Amino acid sequence: MSDNFIKIAEPYKRQIGNVTYIVSAFGNAKAKHNADEMIMRMLENKILNGEEVLSNGNGKGTFAGEAQA
Repeated sequence: MSDNFIKIAEPYKRQIGNVTYIVSAFGNAKAKHNADEMIMRMLENKILNGEEVLSNGNGKGTFAGEAQA
């Protein structure tokens, strides 16, 4: 693999039905922004737009400006 790529996490397998997926995560060392910066930017934009930022899986998430229970 090229020296430009850095491993973000260890690969893992996930089987859904008869299909096995192998998931891997790599970042580009020469990229202008890394994965952490992009995730933070997406979350900041959601907060600024008053969108749901956290979800507990039942559709009742935490919105910008609300306190968590």
